[in-house]
Amino acid sequence: MSAPRRRGGRPRLAVVVPVYGNEGSLPELYRRIVAAVDGLGFEFVLQFVNDRSPDNSQTVLEALAAADPRVCVLLLSRNHGSFTAITAGLAQTADCDAAVILSADLQDPPEMIPAMAAQWRAGKKVVLCSRRTRQDPGMTKFLAQAFHWLYRKAVMPEMPPGGFDFCLIDRCVTRVILQSSEKKTSLIGLIVWAGFDRAVLEYDRAERVHGRSMWTFAKKLSYAFHSVVAFSSFPLRVFVLLGLVMSLLSACGIVYAVVATLAGVITIQGWASVIVLELVIVAALFLGFGILGGYLWNNLEQTRTRPLFIIEKVVGGQNGPQPSRAASGERPAAGRRPRLRLTSSFQRPRAPAGRRRGC
Repeated sequence: MSAPRRRGGRPRLAVVVPVYGNEGSLPELYRRIVAAVDGLGFEFVLQFVNDRSPDNSQTVLEALAAADPRVCVLLLSRNHGSFTAITAGLAQTADCDAAVILSADLQDPPEMIPAMAAQWRAGKKVVLCSRRTRQDPGMTKFLAQAFHWLYRKAVMPEMPPGGFDFCLIDRCVTRVILQSSEKKTSLIGLIVWAGFDRAVLEYDRAERVHGRSMWTFAKKLSYAFHSVVAFSSFPLRVFVLLGLVMSLLSACGIVYAVVATLAGVITIQGWASVIVLELVIVAALFLGFGILGGYLWNNLEQTRTRPLFIIEKVVGGQNGPQPSRAASGERPAAGRRPRLRLTSSFQRPRAPAGRRRGC
């Protein structure tokens, strides 16, 4: 299966880069991305998204855009976070055939883009770059490895062992992400959740040279929490299981208290009544919270904006094989049978007259 090609032209590739505190790395990053993409046969756009960086990143980005018409810069009104900035970049380049998501800190090598593009041309809709090793502080490395191990075991077995931030996604995957438009979620998890044919490439994550990471421990903890809650009911199941265990232990305790009181083993007046009452309350609370959590989880699933299903291809019928139309919102042409169409609340903003769009 070959990659899609624009009618009468080359396929279009976007490289989306969120920027926050990366002033020192931007010139080298630009040179390495351009060197990696030139010669691959793509119409290329480099989409930077300034997530209201506190340094002089905007000045550097505007200089790059003035020197190279393929560079587009979005400046967000305030800091929204890396994943929201990436989503803004994907919305701006939604009509490109594929998009590469790349960090601006130079820890992920742009030189892998040719290998990723080769996998995409071979028919892979998603190409993930998983970290084989990482040159990070010891505690950061340990916590990252522990999180990814637990995440694969309890939440998403399809996640690569080393996790990923660096990836290439096809236009149909971009449409799914934009249609989902969830706020408290994980963009990385959405990409894996969407499915499609995937390829995984491994690389060695480099040491950070410019600046320092803006990912504080509190942000990492928040990311881990939302990554789990957005894609798994595992914490809820643990609580329900704990409730069942507590109920069983409470039943055993009640039987013991009653029998021991009747047998004269417990002679303290009122002790058995108090213990039985406390055990009943504890068991009821755990089971009640578990049941209530189940209803809340079902309500959460109903209110998510993710598509109910994603069609990658249709074979047979009057129209033959069809490419993925997930979240496309396209109207059927005149004379064709109407098909089920996934609607989306996402609407790409119009660019002002005379201003260049991202892709």
